[in-house]
Amino acid sequence: MSEELAFDQMADDLFSGLGLDATFIPKIGDRVLLKVHYDQMLDPQPGGYPGQYIGYQKTIEFIFDDIGKMPAGGDVFLIGSNRYIVEKPLEHDGRGRFIKVIVN
Repeated sequence: MSEELAFDQMADDLFSGLGLDATFIPKIGDRVLLKVHYDQMLDPQPGGYPGQYIGYQKTIEFIFDDIGKMPAGGDVFLIGSNRYIVEKPLEHDGRGRFIKVIVN
């Protein structure tokens, strides 16, 4: 097994074992069932001043291939009975495998 295939399998195993069941609901298109990682972390003050925090930033990370596109603002993730609206993309792993978006 190549290194890339091994990494893909590890990512699938990680999200399958530790991910939360979710439904992605785009503004246009069909719903998609997938596994996600939800996190809530301290949000630094605009400008990134060290030690200044203004609240919490909620993020959802997922495997790109599960939905096949970058979520747009206004798309929705449902996790259980909680609804999270996508604000904007935050980061990706540079290989197109993992995407993290800011939600509210």
